[in-house]
Amino acid sequence: MRFSKDAGVKERGMEGTTEGRDMMAGDWRPRRFSAVPRAIVACGLALAVALPMAGCAKSAATTTGETSASTATQASATTASGALDTSDMFSKRDLDGSYDASSATKVTLADGASTVSGSGVSVSGNTVTITAEGTYVLSGSLADGRIVVDADENAKVQIVLAGASVTSSGASAIYVKGADKVFVTSAEGTTNALAATGAAQTEDDHNLDGTLFSTSDLTLNGTGSLSVTSAQGSAVVGKDDVVLAQASATLTGAAHGVQANDSIRVASGSWKVTATTDGLHAAHDSDATKGYIYVADGTIEVEAGSDGMDAGYILQVDGGRVSVAAGDDGLHSESDLVIAGGDIAVTRSNEGLEGARVTISGGTQNVVATDDGVNASGDSDANASTAGGAAAGGAGGAGGSAGGAAAGGGGTPPSGGAASGTSGASPTSGTEGGTAPTDAPTPPSGDKGGGMRGGMGGGMGGGMGSDSSASLTITGGTLTVDAGGDGLDSNGTIDVSGGTVLVSGPTNSGNAPIDVGDGSKATVSGGTLIALGASGMAEGFDSSSSQGSMLVSASGSAGDEVKVLGSDGTVLASFTATKSFSCVIASAPGMASGGTYTLSVAGQEQQVTLDGTTYSDVAGMGAMGGRGGGMTGGRGAMGGSAGSAAGDSASGSTGGSAGGSEGSLFSA
Repeated sequence: MRFSKDAGVKERGMEGTTEGRDMMAGDWRPRRFSAVPRAIVACGLALAVALPMAGCAKSAATTTGETSASTATQASATTASGALDTSDMFSKRDLDGSYDASSATKVTLADGASTVSGSGVSVSGNTVTITAEGTYVLSGSLADGRIVVDADENAKVQIVLAGASVTSSGASAIYVKGADKVFVTSAEGTTNALAATGAAQTEDDHNLDGTLFSTSDLTLNGTGSLSVTSAQGSAVVGKDDVVLAQASATLTGAAHGVQANDSIRVASGSWKVTATTDGLHAAHDSDATKGYIYVADGTIEVEAGSDGMDAGYILQVDGGRVSVAAGDDGLHSESDLVIAGGDIAVTRSNEGLEGARVTISGGTQNVVATDDGVNASGDSDANASTAGGAAAGGAGGAGGSAGGAAAGGGGTPPSGGAASGTSGASPTSGTEGGTAPTDAPTPPSGDKGGGMRGGMGGGMGGGMGSDSSASLTITGGTLTVDAGGDGLDSNGTIDVSGGTVLVSGPTNSGNAPIDVGDGSKATVSGGTLIALGASGMAEGFDSSSSQGSMLVSASGSAGDEVKVLGSDGTVLASFTATKSFSCVIASAPGMASGGTYTLSVAGQEQQVTLDGTTYSDVAGMGAMGGRGGGMTGGRGAMGGSAGSAAGDSASGSTGGSAGGSEGSLFSA
């Protein structure tokens, strides 16, 4: 990940509450830094927040209550590899919105004249209060009213919306003040609506800021349709866990679409979410094992001003169909982003898929991003710049800007990255129970295809370095990326062992089709990959890779077919370019050490013989040192022209040897 082009940390309003919701662990994200004073201040804040939490154990908590879904949610247990334990994500009752109408209390809503047939409900004006465990069937409408659940802490309450419409001039149309768990069920064949027009308000020591606001576990299910709208807050807010199952719902929020402290779990159903901030947002201010998002199945369509999905802990997708158009990240996790299945389309984003660690083992991902397509950023509380960012910064030669951000961390990254979850997993049900040096630094070991990296030249100034907690691991699935920044980016390592990866990377020399942290490696042992983009900062796979790969200087345009052919003419891999490019990175099964292969771009061919398992004729990274300025002088946010020093132009006089003219198809 490069320094933020907008010089700093993502800014949002602090949506504070009396319970600390969405403060430092939530909306304020210490994950993008730049060499400007504002970001330095942000780094200090990040340390102030991260250090006190370094001792927070990421272990399962112990709770009481429901024996399946709710208990599993509170524990938010992970497997040894870092993925979520999904064995008891949903209870039977979460997945089944049926009810016994004959024994249910029936409430007919009417302005100033609501009536009740049964027990456990009281009516005062246009406020209907449910006070006991049970099932309550609501029909009719309130033009300005609300439903309140104020029951025993062990009570399970099912609210069945059977042609019900509730609008409130306050913050919440349904307010769950007290209960163990509440199910809001949309009855089959019915259309239901909840709306709130007022601003957030404090009530019972809670900051009510959602149309459907629950202090308890909350499940939305049923086979009917539901619309939830908030003019000034979030559509759905859960202070504990929120489960989405079965229903067809439209959720619209002036803040978030769905917000939860502990978790958001999607089992099934169709969910159209529109939000000014995040579509789905889960974050906990004190418990490191909470604030996760899990998608097992269902259809989720998100349009968000900020992130499509944002998790303070793990974000895991095992199935379903997810479509996101976002102002910032498509899918974002402060911890592990785990994709094991499903069909994900990020049609608009700044960065498409982002997590401290990103693991893709299955499914289909189509990502469009103005910055990085996939970014493994590393833990915000880890040593964020072990190779080149700490204290030095750097003039970066003629092109760079003096003074880089002092990066650094505190805290030890967790052992192990996230492994895959269960591909295409279906919901599991249980029972509902209860800164520049004077000498060039020594280059990092390992051949990354581009040879020794560009010397003291300008590039982007500053110091980027590497983060040992960051990793991008691809073991399966089909990933297609169209990125304006790096195609695949990790502040640590990249490992590809399976699947299909197709990248239309940057056309500018300040980014690369594949990018790893300084001193880190990209390795390939399986799978098919073609990555196209600018050659100025291009990196290939490391020579320690067991599967062959090539990094070739080759120019092409949108619509050109790129193919890798075996010695017998067999097509090993192919990809049709979606925009112009000046280098090709490719690897495919059948490419072996010392083998000879043919790269074809729009019918023009070049033979490539691997030296060991790698080949490169791209000198875009120059000779010696880090990108455009060595270990400590590289990549600052305020640097000069990357093309003049990175070797992507024919002159390249300051920053190392030129990478060859991009005007010809193949340049030596």
